[in-house]
Amino acid sequence: MRQDALDAAHPPVVLVVDDDEDSLSIMCTTLESQGLCALGASTGDEAVTATRGMLPDLVVIDLVLVGEDGWSVLQRLRSEQGLSDVPCLVVTAASSPENRERARHYQALRYMEKPLPPRAFAAAVAEMLRDA
Repeated sequence: MRQDALDAAHPPVVLVVDDDEDSLSIMCTTLESQGLCALGASTGDEAVTATRGMLPDLVVIDLVLVGEDGWSVLQRLRSEQGLSDVPCLVVTAASSPENRERARHYQALRYMEKPLPPRAFAAAVAEMLRDA
């Protein structure tokens, strides 16, 4: 089977982690409109469990979550064998130079500020998937 046919039959899987239902829906809809398979998780435990179960091509993590924050989720992913290399995109409405640096420390490949312009978000995800 040709690679482009395989890619069309099995689009990349992106796990989106955000406890805000509206943000989660917007991000997933944006990714699905680009032909990607977007799945959502609203808690840290859901995110880690889903990542273990399906090993997505990319994880998008909001830093501000109820309960366990995005930093903790990212740390758990980075410390677990088999998950440590999953590419991650950090998104947040609480942007700061310190958060940007911390995202680099946890090997997040990208850091974006909310609100996310849909085109810029889709372009960043597409670029990350191409480079992965």
